[in-house]
Amino acid sequence: MTESRSVRVALLAEIYKLQDHANVHLLFTSRHVPHILKDVQHAQIIEVEAADEDIKLYVRERFCYLPENVRKVKKISIWFLERKVEAASGM
Repeated sequence: MTESRSVRVALLAEIYKLQDHANVHLLFTSRHVPHILKDVQHAQIIEVEAADEDIKLYVRERFCYLPENVRKVKKISIWFLERKVEAASGM
């Protein structure tokens, strides 16, 4: 077991103990990573996926943080936006 997995397993064990004694509800987010899903297999899982238009809006709102030379060239901005939407597809 890797160190990060052993820490995750120990943390989850403590959280489950707390839930036995108190009305505690937590929300965790994660990508589809098999070893993480294995550790939380008895938890309720809710699939959430962002729409492409929401991702585009989010990225466009952050264009101001790109270097000026990238913001000035429309083709680069469009390429950057499209790559981000592709990368986030299915998330």
